[in-house]
Amino acid sequence: MADVEFRNAWRRNDPGLVRDARAFWQSIGLAITPEDLEKRASELCALAYADGQVAAVSMADPTLFERLRTRLAYYRTVAAPEFRRQHIASRPGLYSYRELAK
Repeated sequence: MADVEFRNAWRRNDPGLVRDARAFWQSIGLAITPEDLEKRASELCALAYADGQVAAVSMADPTLFERLRTRLAYYRTVAAPEFRRQHIASRPGLYSYRELAK
């Protein structure tokens, strides 16, 4: 398993992380509209780097869930195909949870 470095992207508006995420989404052929691309860039939570390249990107979209009177987040992770068998997609989840809970 490759060593993984996580970079916090939550509410940082870091142009470098946004650029890396966009390049990653394009490299894996993620079919999203330009509008969705902008929305997802604003939802960036964490980027996982392995072997010097982006291996996974996590995103969160917080919302107020009125019925339960609580805040929840729609969370998703996208992992590069070559890292999926290394369980890379689950690792940003724990990292992201810690950042979102702050």
